[in-house]
Amino acid sequence: MRNRTTSYSPAELLYGVRLLTPTIWNPPAEPSDIELAIKERIEFIKTDIPEMRSAGYANSIASKEKEKETYDKGVREMYFKEGDIVLKLTEQPQPKLEQIWEGPYHVQRRLRLGAYVIADSEGNRDIVNGDMLKLYSQKQYMLPEVSNTLRSKLQRFRDTRPASPIWRRGSVV
Repeated sequence: MRNRTTSYSPAELLYGVRLLTPTIWNPPAEPSDIELAIKERIEFIKTDIPEMRSAGYANSIASKEKEKETYDKGVREMYFKEGDIVLKLTEQPQPKLEQIWEGPYHVQRRLRLGAYVIADSEGNRDIVNGDMLKLYSQKQYMLPEVSNTLRSKLQRFRDTRPASPIWRRGSVV
């Protein structure tokens, strides 16, 4: 099966031939001159396979550029200043009528590559990409909202080692 990105199947890029399954396989005719067939195959491996691979690589680069253009059409750059009040997109997909934004949170600092440090009213902080944030606009007649407690994603990955390894507890036997 041909890859959409490279326009070649992996077998074509590796071996230079299309693999045949038992349903479409027909036994090939016996070559009259086996040495000539071997020389032709060696020449094919030396010249045609590198050309196929470079064409597949060029197709892959062109496909990635096209995907980047498509992605960039939907992305809009948002810049938040320190002290801005923002809402954060929830991490888990929500049921139909549930809130998809949580907050409000305060932007404490802008980091590199569009990341921001945000904090809730209790001082809990988290690092979030700007794509996951939007400005919070409070209207005059809105009811005051109690902000959610910010749960840091980094906390889940801090220390995954067990508190007391088995060899420190004594004999296992």
